Amino acid sequence: MDSKPTVLLLGPTDDYLKKVEAKAFVILITEPARVTPYQRGLVDPDNLLDFNDVNALVRRALELQRQFTFDGVYSFTELGMECASILASVLEVPGPDLHCSFTCRDKLMTRQALERRGLNTVGFEWVRPGDIDEPWIASGKKVLKPVDGTGSVGVRIIEEGGLIGPPSSRCILEDYVEGREFSCETFSIDGQHFKLAVTEKRLSQPCGVVEVGHVIDPAQTFISAAQWGYLQQILDAIGLRNGPGHIEFKLHDEAIHIIECHNRPGGDRIWSLVEIATGFDMVSASIDRLLGTPVEVQLLNRRCAAIHYFEYLPGTVRHCQAWQGSLPADIHWLDWKLSPGMVIAPMTNSSDRYGSFIVSAGSRTELLERITEVEQQFEVEIA
Repeated sequence: MDSKPTVLLLGPTDDYLKKVEAKAFVILITEPARVTPYQRGLVDPDNLLDFNDVNALVRRALELQRQFTFDGVYSFTELGMECASILASVLEVPGPDLHCSFTCRDKLMTRQALERRGLNTVGFEWVRPGDIDEPWIASGKKVLKPVDGTGSVGVRIIEEGGLIGPPSSRCILEDYVEGREFSCETFSIDGQHFKLAVTEKRLSQPCGVVEVGHVIDPAQTFISAAQWGYLQQILDAIGLRNGPGHIEFKLHDEAIHIIECHNRPGGDRIWSLVEIATGFDMVSASIDRLLGTPVEVQLLNRRCAAIHYFEYLPGTVRHCQAWQGSLPADIHWLDWKLSPGMVIAPMTNSSDRYGSFIVSAGSRTELLERITEVEQQFEVEIA
């Protein structure tokens, strides 16, 4: 009998899965489209389910509970967090907090949670299909978001006088906030919040909503002690007491404005940047916390780290050549998706990105130079 604890894990990438496998025996539930070659031999076909079908997930989890004694349920992805919290509650085992998971997943509930604590600084209103009195923006720039959207899908910046258009789902219409965009990566233990890193964002143009780069520089603080205190109040407001947190915000002069909050690691492999830059493995720590293993947050200022996404003009790929040879030690990740004949679409959401790499360096200057050097190793011709 395996002496490891047993964890029911929902919808992980291979990297998340392998880290959890180092800590526990894993029963995997995922969606058919998310199955990778590595996962194909690990997942029971009966565990391939639609995460939108909560009833099917609950039925399957109850069936599995008759076969396994689960020590916890978890997910690291936005689509899986709500489901993991529901299953943990049904199975009566540790997992993501139910209220916190729903508050983070629903952008309207997030704003309302901040509003109740007097922490919200961004004007907003709920927009439902067929419920628009004025189909255009009367004054000021706005951002339209599906309340349960992911990966910037359906997010639009609408200029003053622009048409809202009939939304196909529940949306939130927010005031557009000027400023530089960041995120704060956190870890919480019994309501005590630790700041792991502040991540700089680079957004695609012209759409301005898709993230195409993230940088963590341990030498840069970016936020004041008072602003970190405010972010801790945000974590309290959404009900996050244990595990990872990811708060997206904008800084404009001295003002800080919340964009989104999540009770999971940031997407785009930000968890990997945190680990490279600080030495803290927030993924493994999340499972330790889930299973009741003590976690100590210790940060070591090590290296600057960045993930950089390739950006190309729309068109058809005539020629492309990826990195030749083995990767050097300072390239921690490489994902290349181009092939001759591929049609490059305008970038409107995260699925329109065509590859990325993670690189590290001893200083910010060296890091930016290294990003340019690495990108130049890829040949691309687009007609």
